[in-house]
Amino acid sequence: MLRNQLLLAYRILRKNFFYSFINIMGLAVGMAAVFVIGSYIQFERGYDQGAPAQAFRVLEVNLASGEKDAGLVPIYGPALQQNIPGVLATLRLFSQGGTVQIPNELQPQAFTENSYLYVDDTFFSFFPWKMRTGRTPLPDPYSVALSTKQAQKYFGDEDALGKSLVIRDMFGIQEYTVTAVYELPENTQLPYPMVL
Repeated sequence: MLRNQLLLAYRILRKNFFYSFINIMGLAVGMAAVFVIGSYIQFERGYDQGAPAQAFRVLEVNLASGEKDAGLVPIYGPALQQNIPGVLATLRLFSQGGTVQIPNELQPQAFTENSYLYVDDTFFSFFPWKMRTGRTPLPDPYSVALSTKQAQKYFGDEDALGKSLVIRDMFGIQEYTVTAVYELPENTQLPYPMVL
């Protein structure tokens, strides 16, 4: 019986080839469009999934021009937390670029980095990215967390944990110790390969 139904379907498709082709192509294009749109929506809604739902960005508004700027004086973070009862936690971020040197007795290497992020030690509680190595990402002011790709770039296949980096930027020259290696999510608003 199934054989007869398949044979009948084949004959109808063959008899009305053009009409059948248009219907099948329309169905295929429609299904592909639904899949692509669904994937796009899922990706867009997945941005910074671990971030707190009640997180807000504070901007400074110039009343004369109406321009908004996120570049605030660093004291605003602690001041907001102390003076406004509803503020439970604050996080300050500062994007910077500079030269990163890997101290090595045999052959020191230097890399020019366009962007890395100076943060408060609460960064990884706001953005709980998956850690590859290291339990406490930023235990002290002179510690650095690297993305897996950045750790590979600087140290190759060696374990980056405990290694040193010397960073030269607008704040001067400072040595940092790698305390964590994290997996940088694809869909994040902060795609920084290095967090200090």
